Amino acid sequence: MADLGPAGTVADLGGNTQKLAMGIATQPGSAGATIANAMKARAADSTNRVPAAVNDVLGPVAEPTQIKADIKANKETVGPQYDAAINNANRVHVASLASKLDAQIPSLKCPALTAAQTVRNMLNVNGANAADIGNNRERPRRAG
Repeated sequence: MADLGPAGTVADLGGNTQKLAMGIATQPGSAGATIANAMKARAADSTNRVPAAVNDVLGPVAEPTQIKADIKANKETVGPQYDAAINNANRVHVASLASKLDAQIPSLKCPALTAAQTVRNMLNVNGANAADIGNNRERPRRAG
């Protein structure tokens, strides 16, 4: 409990204790009222407590203008090197990656399926199926 801080409650220890606290809070009598009042007070304070905890962990929120200024400065610093890298880059052949994703997608579920489908669709260029790119080489024509 000490690790949870001064606003911590037993319900913060995990899903089971949270369900137990909710169960007690719904019961008539002083025990239910005590738990319910404590949870209501804690919920009312969450608009102050949660942002403070986020700032403690991640640091204060940067101003959007500062973020934009940092992005602009980074672009100016890296810009010429980025342009050179893009201009000198070789073609990327994605057919094998597309084929591997096509093979995996039928066995995936939920977030993994959505992510794989999104990446797979990104590999298609101008309506061409990425798995077909490179496979459509011209075949020699038959005589006659």
